Amino acid sequence: MRGRLEEAAAHLARTGLTTAAGLVRAFLSVLHSRGPSAAVGPWTDAQLHLLVSVELHEEDLGAGGRR
Repeated sequence: MRGRLEEAAAHLARTGLTTAAGLVRAFLSVLHSRGPSAAVGPWTDAQLHLLVSVELHEEDLGAGGRR
């Protein structure tokens, strides 16, 4: 799992989603240093950020790229 999430974070960073990449990396760091219970908050932060980003992107596409 760690390798896949590290790859996902690298891909997010390459595509300009640096905040999302940082949140995924923060989740990984907490997961491996403090365990699953402590990683719930960082995982939630990363997921919410990514979901909102996708929704905003989809709204932007629906508006023909105009905002």
